[in-house]
Amino acid sequence: MEKLIKFTTHCKDLVLATVDENNHPRVRIFHMMQIDEKNMYFATGKSKEVYKQLIDNAAVELCGYEKGVMLRVEGKAIFDLNEEKCAEIYNNSPILQKIYKNAHNPELAYFRLEMKKAELFDLTVIPPKREFFSF
Repeated sequence: MEKLIKFTTHCKDLVLATVDENNHPRVRIFHMMQIDEKNMYFATGKSKEVYKQLIDNAAVELCGYEKGVMLRVEGKAIFDLNEEKCAEIYNNSPILQKIYKNAHNPELAYFRLEMKKAELFDLTVIPPKREFFSF
């Protein structure tokens, strides 16, 4: 798990995949705000399509790539963060502060990705090294 957390200190912009109302895949870049032993933390606007998609189907996958190493995580989006965690995320994010003006903006939604499975795929070595994580 330590390797996964270390990787995300450098690679915070991740591609998040959801499905839309027609079951078509949709991807977009998401900036990960925080990570712990079981969760990745994010924020989004409630008026965005991705918010509706996450509410309708919480199953998501994300991936990132940095310096020859790929991260893939499968998990579930859960909108249950307490006020303290939301404020912590907001206070550590200049981009959220610019866009939403305060941590309690009713347009802003905070969520955690409860990680189910993860993989680090290191292409910097031959043969490539794969590490799997279960939560």
